[in-house]
Amino acid sequence: MNILPVDIRRGDHHYDILVGDLLPGRWLEEIEARAKSDKYFAVIDARAAAAHDIPARLAGRRGWRITVLPGGEDHKKIADYAALCESLIADGVDRRSVVAAIGGGVVGDLAGFAAATILRGVRLAQVPTTLLAQVDSSVGGKTGINLAGGKNLLGAFQQPEVVIIDPGFLATLPEREFRAGMAELVKHGIIADQDFFDRLAASAGFFAKRDPAFLAEAVAHSCRMKADIVGGDERESGRRALLNYGHTFGHVLETLAGYDGSLIHGEAVGVGMALAAKFAADRGMIGRNGVQRIVLALRRLGIPVCLDDLPQPLEGRGDWRKRLTADAILAAMLKDKKAASAGLTLILPADIGDCRARPGVPAAAAAAFMLEALAESGEMAVAPPTGRRYNNKETGP
Repeated sequence: MNILPVDIRRGDHHYDILVGDLLPGRWLEEIEARAKSDKYFAVIDARAAAAHDIPARLAGRRGWRITVLPGGEDHKKIADYAALCESLIADGVDRRSVVAAIGGGVVGDLAGFAAATILRGVRLAQVPTTLLAQVDSSVGGKTGINLAGGKNLLGAFQQPEVVIIDPGFLATLPEREFRAGMAELVKHGIIADQDFFDRLAASAGFFAKRDPAFLAEAVAHSCRMKADIVGGDERESGRRALLNYGHTFGHVLETLAGYDGSLIHGEAVGVGMALAAKFAADRGMIGRNGVQRIVLALRRLGIPVCLDDLPQPLEGRGDWRKRLTADAILAAMLKDKKAASAGLTLILPADIGDCRARPGVPAAAAAAFMLEALAESGEMAVAPPTGRRYNNKETGP
């Protein structure tokens, strides 16, 4: 088992990320040993609850209370947050309690925000059961819910007592969500680790088999990178902003899709990363070969890079892509958390493993670029680069 320390220097808070074989019940023992509470409130994603028989495992355990919630971005709203808080209060939560978020990023964000705000804050443990949550949302203390105007516009920082990650949870994850989680892994390579990026790009077979040893190593490496960034910049005033690579464009897509399941976060981030790379190339920050390497790696791993790659709209929901007008894209960008009077701050690649913050980008210019680039989906399906090529031999991370 890997034990990865996270030290939040601003608040002098320490916790560990545990990555390894912790199923079926060792993760429970780790929470109890580290939190030492007499009241635990498990907030569980319904699919994870069923797939791993979690309520039955908790039922006979002293001090545990259970709430099962549906997953999906359409269940991360004010009404869902209020209902969860009311449920926790009714069940007797107090300031000695620990809220354990068990599930994907939606449950982690929702339960985390409840823990951050109920009684002005109770302790939190994160047990992510999806790849995206394991390498992204469970680490770093960001919690929040969506508003009609955009994603995670209501939130708080709440650092956990412990994060417990077992790649064994991923065995039952639907393929679409698994691939969406891979987008965040690749993102970490693009922003800060070219070697990690290259190894991921050459490892499609390991991902396809969901090889446990490969996944444990890849997830641990990614978490180690994020822990190092978050520890020195909890509130995103500096280096942590690099983790937003692909998210400004991606959040526009999520907002206009309406959080109804038509588009999931990792898919939006995949398209957002391809768009951000092309935006950087148009401004002379990165060569076209660099853009091709990014797009090719994403495509190799089955991660969307353009609208044509995305799943068809849900039956009966209409085609959200028809909402991608110039005015709608601009309005969504202006409501982004990273927008300011001086313009947007975009995270753009100068090379693989070297992303930089570019402040003061006019929202209108970014919106016009996005609309034009999305209309040119075929151009994102690039041929392999003519320069450095990937080794066809698959290797672990």
